[in-house]
Amino acid sequence: GCATEHGRRHRPSSAGGWRCYDLRPREPEQTISPSHMILCLSGGTGGAKMVDGLAQVVGQAQLTAIVNTGDDGDFYGLRVCPDLDICVYTLAGVVDVRGWGYVHDTFRCLEGLATYGRDAWFGIGDRDLATHLHRTLALAEGRALSAVIADICARLGVQSRVLPMCD
Repeated sequence: GCATEHGRRHRPSSAGGWRCYDLRPREPEQTISPSHMILCLSGGTGGAKMVDGLAQVVGQAQLTAIVNTGDDGDFYGLRVCPDLDICVYTLAGVVDVRGWGYVHDTFRCLEGLATYGRDAWFGIGDRDLATHLHRTLALAEGRALSAVIADICARLGVQSRVLPMCD
């Protein structure tokens, strides 16, 4: 029988009745040949989870994600790319359980800004802040956003290719 605690789940089938789906991780070689690559479009926390799920099935090296930049903006003078960051953090295994930012991040800088009467509604953690500082400085040096994201991926051990939808 199927049970979710054993990595299987029942879902309705198009032929009527229920079909058992095996949700246990598979070896990448069983799913896709090494000569193929998967391309997906992603945005937000749900997209990052989808990308991570695909990476677990096919292997990170077989996956390219083109990620939304429509929500990018400047906060506190820093270039923030929330969808790119959540995708990279998720693939790197450093995303917090709340669904955004670094795991176990602190918010001392944000608390300091609030002390000075600055808006502190945008929850940028200290480690996350370092990402935004790095990106902003690299962009100011004339690097393309795609090159900056590739650098961040490499430094966090992400093997998938993560691309912004535009530079």
